[in-house]
Amino acid sequence: LPRGSVVWSSRVVAAAIPSGDVLSSRSRPGNFASAQEACVSRYRKVDTRIWNDERFLALSDDAKLVFLFLLTHPSLTCLGAMRATPAGLAAELPGWTLPRFRRALDSIPSAMVDLDGAAFLALPNFLRYNEPNGPNAIRKAWPAALDSIPECRGKNRLILRCRAYLDAMSDGMLKAIGDGILEAFSKPSSMPSTIQEQEQEQEQDLLPPPPP
Repeated sequence: LPRGSVVWSSRVVAAAIPSGDVLSSRSRPGNFASAQEACVSRYRKVDTRIWNDERFLALSDDAKLVFLFLLTHPSLTCLGAMRATPAGLAAELPGWTLPRFRRALDSIPSAMVDLDGAAFLALPNFLRYNEPNGPNAIRKAWPAALDSIPECRGKNRLILRCRAYLDAMSDGMLKAIGDGILEAFSKPSSMPSTIQEQEQEQEQDLLPPPPP
């Protein structure tokens, strides 16, 4: 466990004020019964330097709570993403209304919370602080976690972040993980590059207007 980190249970921020105990790394569960269970961890690492982070400190109290709620949510997968809607999440916080939750969520920068479509939510920096526990965790849990995420451009961005994480691994780790994971987390063919998008927009601008 890195210095300056604590491990929070996903049940800690289930109410408006956290009431659960801070857990040590010894409390981590052992082997899971299945990959489906393994793709959602009961424990999350929270770097205590979050209280030095300028973006986090600039958030309102409601937004801070929402971010910590998302980070420790029971449905957040090992990829730092989940299928969720603002209405459903708001209903989980006692005493909160959807407008209150929506205002707090919308005020969090996209670099901290990635939203897309009707039911996609991800934390872009999740893997930086919650790395998988070895190649087996990636090989078994990552495909199941990815399969639970709805298809959208946000999922494409998630795949690219995961692939960047894999590409930074040592050759030994990549060999232990296997080529199947690398193929599963290759760049989505449905996601054009920024240059391609710009070229397509320019071509559309050059097209003659449709006949009346």
